[in-house]
Amino acid sequence: MRTIRVGGFFSGIGSHISACERLKDRAKFEYIFQCEFDERTAEASDVLHGAIPNLGDITTVHDIGGELRVDILYWTPPCQDISNAGQMAGNAKGSGTRSSLAYEVPRILANTGERERPRYLVMEEVPMMVSKKFKANFDALLGELTALGYQHEWGILNAADCGVAQSRKRCFVISKLGGPAPKLPEPIPLTTRLRDYLEPEPVAPEYYLSEERLKGLIWSNEKEKQAGRGFRFEPLTREREREP
Repeated sequence: MRTIRVGGFFSGIGSHISACERLKDRAKFEYIFQCEFDERTAEASDVLHGAIPNLGDITTVHDIGGELRVDILYWTPPCQDISNAGQMAGNAKGSGTRSSLAYEVPRILANTGERERPRYLVMEEVPMMVSKKFKANFDALLGELTALGYQHEWGILNAADCGVAQSRKRCFVISKLGGPAPKLPEPIPLTTRLRDYLEPEPVAPEYYLSEERLKGLIWSNEKEKQAGRGFRFEPLTREREREP
């Protein structure tokens, strides 16, 4: 069984590693590097998945050739500046925002020898990246990767269509070097509900939100509504949680 070398930019706590581990009966993976600016987050990844060399600040990375060569590169650029919950500062190249760090990836790949570039790239980002406001920047970003020989498939996937009892939409891009990229997965029937993940009653009182906290979240809802942003919170009583 061939070993697939994996790396991650903006790697967080290594959720891409969890995805690979679910496929370990079909393929063997070797985790070559993580690249995470926040040291505590990188440490959390090490606790979850074992120690993996951290490249740190992506702006200091020149290339990923030689010992850093990987077959698959996962990258999840910062979303703060294009998310509805943020200040919408944008992700234009050269803007200096956190979300504009996405352009570090084509820079690094351009500095990497063509024969050493990852064969596949997998990107995950909030859906706003392909909204009317930011679509031109998205196209420009993929354009730089296209110039390096990558072809792309992209779309919006919902966790609820992938077997998870949660509505959580994200934009995914699969890129392949020198050929057509694989299609994104088709939806699968959802067979679980949130209650399937919850502990059985009785649940200790400390695990319920206090009245003070509930009032704070409801107040925050009003502020978000006035600002025209998302992240709505709708508290449920225990009786409603038990409803079929």
